Amino acid sequence: MAMSAFARAGKALDDEAYVARASDVANFILQHMCEGHARLFRCSRQDSAAIKAFSEDYAFVIRGLLDLYACDFDIKWLKSSILLADSLREFF
Repeated sequence: MAMSAFARAGKALDDEAYVARASDVANFILQHMCEGHARLFRCSRQDSAAIKAFSEDYAFVIRGLLDLYACDFDIKWLKSSILLADSLREFF
């Protein structure tokens, strides 16, 4: 939810600092809380993620990635959201 809030604030206020923060959050989630950009985990501790995410976790991350894509049109956010949406349909 923080990713989405930062992205929306950045777009509404035309402030790149908020968009950069949203990008940092997205990169952390994709690097440390995703397994192969498909399996999402709920929490991370000391670079270890073990608890599988619930459907709402996927929904919030997908929404945040789409909000971030709407800010900077970086295709990696759109591709990641599509992969996670496919995983959401597969796992739930």
